[in-house]
Amino acid sequence: MSTTTIKLDAALDIAHASALKGALDADLSGATALRLDGEQVGRVDAAGLQLLLAFVRQCQTLDLELSWHAPSETLCDGAAGLGLAQALQLQLPNQEA
Repeated sequence: MSTTTIKLDAALDIAHASALKGALDADLSGATALRLDGEQVGRVDAAGLQLLLAFVRQCQTLDLELSWHAPSETLCDGAAGLGLAQALQLQLPNQEA
């Protein structure tokens, strides 16, 4: 199985949404499994999380396996604050595996 890793930028916000969407769409072609690397995310807003949610749902529709690598505390806190952690398939530190 071929896994493509998508490294998210430090800013996951509305100012960077267009560039992020382009990167996510480009990485979808030809992949059978995707890993989102959220280690560098230091700023996140609702627009960035909505874009990620749309991407996660697109992966589900396409039957692509999706996993996370080292999502930052900022990313996890932002997703949890908006009630999106489960929908984004993020495993939060205080959740059981």
